[in-house]
Amino acid sequence: FDDFDDDSGGTAATTMVVAGGGYFCALLASVFFGSFAVPIKTPAIVRANVDPVAFQCYKSFACFVTSLMSLLVVDFKFTFWGLVGACVWVVNGTVAIVAVQKCGLSTAQTLWSGLSVFVGFLWGVIVFEENVRDVVGAAWALVVMSAGMGSMGVVMSQSSSGGSGTSRNRGESGYENGSRSGSSRSSSVSPIDSVEGNKYDVEMNSNSREFAAARERLMMGTTTTTTTTTTMNTGREFDDLSKSTNPFGFRTRSSSNHSSSSSSALEKQKDVKIGILCATYVGIANGSFMTPLKYANKEVTGLEYLFSFGVGSAIATVVLVFLYNVYRRQIKRDFSPLNFHFETCAKPALLTGLLWSAGNACSIVAISKLGVAIGWPLVQCQLVVSTSWGVWYYREVRGRKAIAGFFASALFVLFGVIMLGNSSR
Repeated sequence: FDDFDDDSGGTAATTMVVAGGGYFCALLASVFFGSFAVPIKTPAIVRANVDPVAFQCYKSFACFVTSLMSLLVVDFKFTFWGLVGACVWVVNGTVAIVAVQKCGLSTAQTLWSGLSVFVGFLWGVIVFEENVRDVVGAAWALVVMSAGMGSMGVVMSQSSSGGSGTSRNRGESGYENGSRSGSSRSSSVSPIDSVEGNKYDVEMNSNSREFAAARERLMMGTTTTTTTTTTMNTGREFDDLSKSTNPFGFRTRSSSNHSSSSSSALEKQKDVKIGILCATYVGIANGSFMTPLKYANKEVTGLEYLFSFGVGSAIATVVLVFLYNVYRRQIKRDFSPLNFHFETCAKPALLTGLLWSAGNACSIVAISKLGVAIGWPLVQCQLVVSTSWGVWYYREVRGRKAIAGFFASALFVLFGVIMLGNSSR
């Protein structure tokens, strides 16, 4: 075996095996990281309006438990850099939840993944001076990957805005009745929209039936023997209904609805801006996320880092909850306890934490074998996975052109991955 190790062919073969393991772990990390945010969009979580800090508590708990499991395969070692990395992650994870809630999964993850690619590459090449065989080729690979990610984000955002615009038009149009709106809403773009659409259909059908019944009772009340009270109530009912519907049963736009719509649009724009700012922070912090691991390599290597990280995440979460409660009490004057929505939130949030922890473990192995400059950008291919969830599960992309654009963008990303691999050391 000693002779084999000294042989250049054996060394090259060993290097290829190590690199292959790194690429495989990067692929697994992309799958786990691309799927961890999916439970955040479940209808139950959206309806409950779960506080991001409460959701992060479940994620941190899952991270802490899985970090203890790492001691089954590696020796116990502790490093201060694990605490630093955990503090970055806890804050970053909480802000990421806000970003997804404010501007959507596709927009948020597109932005922070693209930024993470460049920031991670700069850390690896400039700060850690990692040996990349072809720096120019790697830079072009990053450009191609980012172009694919950006194109994918445009496709997703246009599809989402088109769906919302259609929904808005259905709600406000003066030329669309309840039955036609109901059939249109039945082809909703996501499970969440399906829930809202069902509510809308019930409301429209109910209004149509009530209007017809009120009109019939009012007409019959003038020709048959009825009490004065019934006639007055019926007339009042007809008047109330006529405020929201015309005599032909079509829905009309009132000034109050128009004002409410304008206010809602402004609020949505504000939310999107906040979400973009949060996603920008997440991208910069996410690109620097593995920096503590590189410094910790002098004390721990690979999966040995996980225990320190898990303990740090528990400590950082406790501090975060304490500071957040101080903020709620002193600034917002909200003295109610933080609602964790255990029955609704526990399973999806813990699943989010487990998926993220699995991705974190795989990314650590990938970076240990490939370096930050190559390994971390490869992990950001998670965007292909997360947007695939939007296409196939949440049905956020509809139409042949949109789906074709999505897969063309995915091919750009994969081509960039191949280029980046060829540029590695």
